[in-house]
Amino acid sequence: MLKPNIEFAEEIVRIAAQASEEILAVYNEPIEVENKRRCFALTLADQRTYIYHRSIKEAHTRYSHHL
Repeated sequence: MLKPNIEFAEEIVRIAAQASEEILAVYNEPIEVENKRRCFALTLADQRTYIYHRSIKEAHTRYSHHL
């Protein structure tokens, strides 16, 4: 059974809040799309939030032995 880890949850919430601010900021700008591998669309929001996705993965690695 997984034990709750408050520090991990708080870090994920903080990262998600920062990412959502970046995404919402894009909504007021003209939409630009470029293609990445395998013809998936890559939007400005994707580009701006990539660092947060990486931060979540790093946090998971740091806390995974506590979960």
